[in-house]
Amino acid sequence: MKVLLHFPDVNAASTSMLARALIERGHHVVYSAIDDEDAAGCPPGATRMLIHARWPMRKLLARLRDAADAAERDWLRLEIDAFIARDYFDGDTMERVKAAAPDIIVADSALLSPLQFVARALRVPCVQLSLTFSRRWSAGPPFNSSLRMTAPALQLAGARWQGSCLNRRILDVPAPMQVAASIERLAISSGYPSSEVSFDAAQVPALTLFPEMIACEASLDFGSNVLSAEHYLAVEPARTGPQEVPAALSAFVDPDRPLIYIALGGADLDRPGSERIWPPLQAALAERAPWKTVVVTGSEAAAARLAVQGDDVLVLAQGPRSWLLQRAAALVTTGELEAIRAAIAHQVPVIAMPLRDDQPGNAERVVHHAIGVRLRAELLTARVFNAAVRAVLEDLPRLRQNLLRLDHACREERARQRGVAILEKLGGAAPDDTRRIAAHTAPAPRPGLPARLDELRHATGPDEMWFDYATWCVEQVLEPLWACEPDRVEAFRDLLARYRDLRRERSDPESLARLRRSACERAAPHWHKGYGALVCALHPDPQRGAWLARLEVAAVLARAAAGAHCDEERSQRFTRRYAEVSRQLDAELELRLGGRARVAR
Repeated sequence: MKVLLHFPDVNAASTSMLARALIERGHHVVYSAIDDEDAAGCPPGATRMLIHARWPMRKLLARLRDAADAAERDWLRLEIDAFIARDYFDGDTMERVKAAAPDIIVADSALLSPLQFVARALRVPCVQLSLTFSRRWSAGPPFNSSLRMTAPALQLAGARWQGSCLNRRILDVPAPMQVAASIERLAISSGYPSSEVSFDAAQVPALTLFPEMIACEASLDFGSNVLSAEHYLAVEPARTGPQEVPAALSAFVDPDRPLIYIALGGADLDRPGSERIWPPLQAALAERAPWKTVVVTGSEAAAARLAVQGDDVLVLAQGPRSWLLQRAAALVTTGELEAIRAAIAHQVPVIAMPLRDDQPGNAERVVHHAIGVRLRAELLTARVFNAAVRAVLEDLPRLRQNLLRLDHACREERARQRGVAILEKLGGAAPDDTRRIAAHTAPAPRPGLPARLDELRHATGPDEMWFDYATWCVEQVLEPLWACEPDRVEAFRDLLARYRDLRRERSDPESLARLRRSACERAAPHWHKGYGALVCALHPDPQRGAWLARLEVAAVLARAAAGAHCDEERSQRFTRRYAEVSRQLDAELELRLGGRARVAR
């Protein structure tokens, strides 16, 4: 059986133990990867399939993680989504999967790159794997909330709304229609039934046509009233190789004094809201205490920012996790599930300080299983932190007993190799004539796009030319809308004209930012009609804005051509129109780059 593991923004090491187990059973494992770095953790015997390689995806994802400005993060998310969608719309991703010819696809439920749609189009069995807990509301409290199964119904309802996949903001403006429009276009282009898309999920929509599995053990969740044990693959955590122990660390550890291991991911410390934990943490570490503390920040920059000195504190950019856990009396973490699982394996109590995403839910599971405590970042002080450490040290025997029991349950689950058995069953469940990718089950060939696509993307030109091109692209959407809503179309044309005037007058950045936000407020409720293209055109970088607008317009016009009636022709109508519009938009850009642009309407 050939298994395609699709986790494009996750290092291959995160799923390496699942891959190893499959390979040991004689199966062929293929990793999707956006570059060589992505496949660094591939185990021996696995091969790779490059995906989204024509875009600077690694740079964009790195910039997204490092961006301190909220508006820049919003622009980067739009760009990443647009580039990935393009690879699905023009058939590039489908052709790569067809060439790999998997028997089953195991795709990340996070939907950064939703290969589930290609699986549907090619009739390949697919399993969605969550590297944390379930995103679906039917599986209990939202995984990005701090609630447990026993929470009152109205609290659960409020948390679900707050953590909903539709609760996306662009330039601090609610934009649920952008989420709906993006997922709808992907569904239409692949023939995926819209009825099998659910917004009753956290962070990203749920694709309910395919089962969602959880990578970790069922023992770590809230109990059997959440999901049945068959939903948990119980994948063994990634093993750490030989670890170098710095001489300074080896000399620092005192076997006669408790060691507190603070593991802070560099990505967490650069996120908004992380500034809330810096001052109290620095103050707590500056106080004299009967324990010694090692802080691993994840990056040199974060280690320099912490800048805490003393005989009882050692700050490192990187550190040997297993070595430290073998000697630690407690682990302080932001709540990453991987860190919590490692702590359980070493019977080390956890002090969780969640900041984002699934971390609040992970922290609540720490409390639920009585293996540690949770601290709220917004209430953190030096006194609270040190009191929590003291409480854990005083309760160490009971906490370790609970950890030992939980670790034993997790090891029993992993020993059954339930994950491999489930994938073997699903991968071989369908007869060969539908399970394998064959010409009679695959969609019709997709029309090719201009060969000069990459050349155009890297072309240079004056800012005014790029903004004019973006405006021309937006007009391709506005013109057909004028007949049914001329007032709104003219209002958006006025916005574009005002923005152009402000740019020519070299107005201050604050005025331009206010106009962008105003445009987003007006466009967000009507994003699906095409008004989102105007927001894209107002990007602070005219060239990036032009590409965003161009990609959005092609998708909008293809969606309009697909029609509202769901039939077998719908996907083909979308594909044909997308290719046709893309050629027109790229031909216009070629003319403008050559100085022979048509006059915009």
